Amino acid sequence: MDDAKYILQIIKRRASSRRYSDKPVPQEVIDNILEAGRWGPSVHRQQSWRFISVSDKNTILRIADICDQKAANLETGGNNFGGRIIRGAAFCVFAYNTGLLSGPLKKFKKMTYAELAHLAEIQSIAAGIQNMILTAEGYNLGSCWLNMPLVCQQEINACLNEHQELIAVVTFGFSQDSPKRENRAEGLIRKIL
Repeated sequence: MDDAKYILQIIKRRASSRRYSDKPVPQEVIDNILEAGRWGPSVHRQQSWRFISVSDKNTILRIADICDQKAANLETGGNNFGGRIIRGAAFCVFAYNTGLLSGPLKKFKKMTYAELAHLAEIQSIAAGIQNMILTAEGYNLGSCWLNMPLVCQQEINACLNEHQELIAVVTFGFSQDSPKRENRAEGLIRKIL
């Protein structure tokens, strides 16, 4: 099978895993997943990301508790901010924006430049995350891209001794369930030939 078909096959079968087994993920696999993120496209070659990988179970549990506590304090009606998913993960990646591109542009009076640069940074980080979750799928690992923990950014940053902008939390592990991919609507693609 040629590379393009194999990659498309991985993309189509990948679905979010929200329950993981206790089986540990080898460090070499974690390193390769992080390497895939590092090789994502980068606006103006700035590489404005910081990916923090956490496999220490105590830290994972502490962050899961932070998410659960925040959900309880905000009276979300039983909805949580990813605590249960984080708690079960073998490891998590916390994706941060360092602002290398947008930071220096904030001095200009027209904020449009800084705002566009910030958007470009987030797009680059998102592409790196996509690389990581597809690489994980290639290792038959499940993953779940979470944004709800962002409401706990200050508390998570304090836990990780980080001060940058948290963009996403991605959980990884061997799936305990068999997630199914939803069909995709074909009408959402427009072609001008």
